[in-house]
Amino acid sequence: IGTLCSPVSIVNSLSSSFTTNVASASKWRVCSWHKNQHLMQVSDNTDETGWDSYEVCRINGAMTVTGHAGSYSRTHLLSDTTKQTIDSTTSPYYLKPGKTIV
Repeated sequence: IGTLCSPVSIVNSLSSSFTTNVASASKWRVCSWHKNQHLMQVSDNTDETGWDSYEVCRINGAMTVTGHAGSYSRTHLLSDTTKQTIDSTTSPYYLKPGKTIV
């Protein structure tokens, strides 16, 4: 399992490192941080991350696991996190570069 657990402020700067060291060598890819993005959760908390960090993970075929809202939810398979574009609603989901679940 390849994981990228870091402050969201540096996820973008890790994009090439993530691709080289985590995504290419790992069957499972997971990005995780303890911050909110309102449209990616079921609570009413405000945005804290921006979309760049989600997109770095999606482009590399990683799932994103976030915390802080105190609830559980999961998206369908997405092909764009900034627009919440659903690629598939059929399980099982197959993650690959350009696809993610949050």
